[in-house]
Amino acid sequence: MSIIVALEADKRKVTSIEDVSSGLACNCICPACHTVLVARKGPEKRHHFAHYKADEDIHCRETALHLAAKQFFLNNDCTYLPGVECESSTLKTILNEPRTFEYAFFSHMRSIQTVEEEVWLNEHVYRPDIRCEVDVAGVWEPLLIEIAVTHKVDDDKAIKIKASGYSAIEIDLASLLKQPKVSVDELKQALCHPERIKWLNKSSRLLSHLQSIVQSENTALVAERNETIREWHLQISSQLLSSEKIHLPRYQFPTHILAKTIKLKDGKDYPVDKPGAPTIGGAFELQGISEITDSRFDLILSYKGATYKLPIALQVGGSPVGDLGKSYLTLNEVSLPDPRVFVARLRWGRSDRAEKYIKKVLSAQEAMRATKGAQIKRDITNKLKQFGQLRMNPHMAKCPNLAAIEKHYEQFIEELGWLNIDALRYTCDINDGWIFGCPQRYWQVISLRSICYLNSNGIGVPFLSKQLKRNFGIDVIEPVRSLQFMDTGKAVPNGWGILNSYLQFLDSCNILKRGYKEFEKTIIHGSNYQDKVFELKHEKRRHSARW
Repeated sequence: MSIIVALEADKRKVTSIEDVSSGLACNCICPACHTVLVARKGPEKRHHFAHYKADEDIHCRETALHLAAKQFFLNNDCTYLPGVECESSTLKTILNEPRTFEYAFFSHMRSIQTVEEEVWLNEHVYRPDIRCEVDVAGVWEPLLIEIAVTHKVDDDKAIKIKASGYSAIEIDLASLLKQPKVSVDELKQALCHPERIKWLNKSSRLLSHLQSIVQSENTALVAERNETIREWHLQISSQLLSSEKIHLPRYQFPTHILAKTIKLKDGKDYPVDKPGAPTIGGAFELQGISEITDSRFDLILSYKGATYKLPIALQVGGSPVGDLGKSYLTLNEVSLPDPRVFVARLRWGRSDRAEKYIKKVLSAQEAMRATKGAQIKRDITNKLKQFGQLRMNPHMAKCPNLAAIEKHYEQFIEELGWLNIDALRYTCDINDGWIFGCPQRYWQVISLRSICYLNSNGIGVPFLSKQLKRNFGIDVIEPVRSLQFMDTGKAVPNGWGILNSYLQFLDSCNILKRGYKEFEKTIIHGSNYQDKVFELKHEKRRHSARW
């Protein structure tokens, strides 16, 4: 690395290559080895000092670079300070909105004054490279500057710096030492380069001053927000008091409270003996409006000669609401709404009158459960007992219209046979299939014929279940059907599940093909089936008449 500062041979005063004559006329010596230097200042090459009739070693370069860096600060009035992020403590607005203020100080050049080098700090047994004062947001803060060329600040020195209470930075110039030549401008740029500079210590005085700045800013912002809130409240008050009446929202009771019946464990609806729901809300005379404070203000209402104070909780931006008493309204908004729509945005947060009514309704519902509960429990117990007996002996299960189902079965066996469809081939034994109250082949053959007959290319369980029940009276028998809709804690066969098992069986027989939501038919169906059956029936009758 080239040397860009030296000592004047006579005065032993530091001088820069830019301030001396060329050649030996510079009258300079090396600041490290005190050997005579020659100033090389040509029109093309970078200006620098070189040893005259002597070898230059690394120590000479290091000393010269360190000295040059200190000389920069002695002759200049600024330095770069790394960023310091500060955050204020949290303050709350009138609406209990938490507010903090964050700010990143510095990360740019700052003015310095009273620059001194190698000042001995006797109390801390420490000598910094540079001691100065730096402008910190209007306050002059003492600052120590350490210049690291070959050795950075070690642990021992770092402890002393912290103990001193001074703010301190370190500038890393190690990479410059490896360069063959460094100009004065390059050194100046390096001494102000953000990536070379870091904090060694931030004094409590510095941090306290910065903290006071962000705290003051946050206080001002909260005050500004509170002023906005008060102006908004003034507009609300003016808007509401311009009319003699205020129309408050109706209280919305939960659906189960307004319901006239309740569903009990047997799946049936039972009427509840309860009073009619009171009307809460509507038109009131507005006597006045209180000041806004702690995320609320009060409406002074008059109704039938009596005066009421009704709080309004302002949950703007999700701010929490404390205990506002037995009855209050809420405004739940992300921001302050337009005064013209303020009342329309209000909702009931709590109503003492509504809660008393809800308590009465719940008591009436509980009384109904208690009255009917024992009877329903006995009924369910009996049904479970009957179901258990049927499951042990499925042949006991009888559909009420079994005779009609058997006739349909025989008719459809014959119909399908005319079309060369062996119906019994497409029957199977499905677990719990007996719950339809007839032999499984009966409802399966009827289902097969229904699938062929329907003028549709797709078939699903809900549709098939409806067809069997409506057209042929095939439905899940009692007590299985009612137990399906009761909270018994017992596993009860499901009619749709059984029909789905049968459709899956037909899928395996290539009668159906599984689709996205239903099964697609692959056999004769719809009007084709109906026309062929009609034609064959007519042919059979003519043949019988002929004989």
